[in-house]
Amino acid sequence: MIVVRTAEAAEQALTEGQLVCPRRGCGDTLRRWRYGRRRHVRSLGSQVIDVRPQRVRCRRCESTHVLLPAALQPRLGRGGGGQLRPGVWCTGR
Repeated sequence: MIVVRTAEAAEQALTEGQLVCPRRGCGDTLRRWRYGRRRHVRSLGSQVIDVRPQRVRCRRCESTHVLLPAALQPRLGRGGGGQLRPGVWCTGR
C-alpha cells in the first residue's frame, strides 16, 4: 500500500512517471494496473463513501501496490456495538 496525498495528485504523478516502486533494490517506474476492491468507507460522521482505489504495478519487478489517499488510512474506529476497534477504515473528515 502506498499512501498518497490525494487521488488527483497520484494520477498526475503516474502520468508524469514520478511514482517509483517502494521495494528495496527496485525503484523502477509504476504504471496503472487495474483497481483494488470496492469498499464502503464510513466517515467520522455517519456518511458512507464508496471507494475503489487505483492499483499500480512495477515495470521491472512486477509487484503490485494500492494507492490509498491519506484521508482513507485505517485508524481507530467504532465497530458493532460502539466499541472502538483498531484497523477500521474511516475517513478523517
